[in-house]
Amino acid sequence: MAPQIFTDHEQCSNFIVAVVAIPVTVFVVSLRVLSTVRAGKGVGRENWFALLALLAFLVYASIDLWIIFTLNGRSILQVERFPTETIVAIYKAAYVINIAAPLNQTFAKLCLLALYYRIFSISRAFVYWVYGVGVAQILWCLSVICFRLFLCQPITDAWNPFIRGNCLDSQILLACGDSINSLLDFILIFMAIWMVVKLRVTRADKIRMSVLFALGGFAGVVGIVKVIEAWGTIGSNVRNSSWNMAQQATSIVCCCVPIYNNLLSTIKGKRRATYTARNGDAGWTLRERNRTLRFTTKGAEDNWLSSQRELVWIANQEIATQGDYQLKNQVTHKSLEVESP
Repeated sequence: MAPQIFTDHEQCSNFIVAVVAIPVTVFVVSLRVLSTVRAGKGVGRENWFALLALLAFLVYASIDLWIIFTLNGRSILQVERFPTETIVAIYKAAYVINIAAPLNQTFAKLCLLALYYRIFSISRAFVYWVYGVGVAQILWCLSVICFRLFLCQPITDAWNPFIRGNCLDSQILLACGDSINSLLDFILIFMAIWMVVKLRVTRADKIRMSVLFALGGFAGVVGIVKVIEAWGTIGSNVRNSSWNMAQQATSIVCCCVPIYNNLLSTIKGKRRATYTARNGDAGWTLRERNRTLRFTTKGAEDNWLSSQRELVWIANQEIATQGDYQLKNQVTHKSLEVESP
C-alpha cells in the first residue's frame, strides 16, 4: 500500500516535524560532544545529560513515525478500518512514548543546570537554586510518569480501547503537567539573567548574554503553545505528538547552543581582553592573568564561561568572605609588583 499520510494534514505535519527534528538534534548534540572532547575535557555530565535527552527524543520520534505510517492517513477513531491487533499495537506504542517525553524534558533541563553550575557556582545562593530546580524537575518527571503509567484502571485500558475502565482526563493532565514544565523553563531563564546582570561588562554584552541564556528556556514557550493547540485533540489525532516533538527538539537545541564558541562572543578571550574586579581598581590584561594564574583559586578557575576559550570571570562580592578577598588582593598586588619591570 502506498503511503497516504500526506492526505491527512495532521499526519503530514507530524512527519515533517519528525524528519526535520531528528537530524537537527543529532547534529547539535554531536557538535556539542565533539567540541568538548576535542578540547580535552572528556564527555562530562553535561554531555551525558544531552545524550540521554537525545536518546529519549529518538525513541519518541521513531515510535511516532511508526504510528503515523501504520495509520497511513486514517484516523484512529475509524475502528472499523483497522484489525483489532493493530489498534491495540498503536495504543501500546502511544503508551510507551508518553514515558519518553518527560524523560527528554528532564535530561535537557539537567544539562542546562549542570552548565549553570559550572559557570556560576561561585555564588552559593545560585547553587541552592540550581539544586532546588533540579530536584523540582526530577519530582515533576516522576509524577508525570506515574500519572501516565496509571492513567487508567485497569491499566490495560490505557492501550486496549475495547476494555471498559476508568481513566483520568488526558486534557487536564496535559495542561497541568506542561504548565509546570514551562514554569521551570522560565525559572531557568531568570536564574541565568540574574547572574548575568552582576557581571562587570557593557550593557550590550549583558543583553547578548541574556539572550544567549534565554534560549535555554525557549522550550517553555513551545510548551504553552502546545497546550493551547493540542487541547481537546488528544486521542483523536497526532497533533499533540507533533508539538511534543517540536518541544523536545527545541529543548535539545537550547541545552546545546550556549556552549558553542562562535556564539560565546559576549566575553571574548581576546589577547588584549581586560578584566576589572568589582572590589578593586586593578586592570588585568590576558598576559597579566597568565603570569598570576598560580594565585587564582581553584573555584574561580573552574567557573570560567567556556572550556574552549580563555574567558574571564568577573569577581563579585560572593567569591569569599571579606577577609579572604583582602588576602587574595594582597597576594595579587605583590605578584604584580614582582613581575613589573
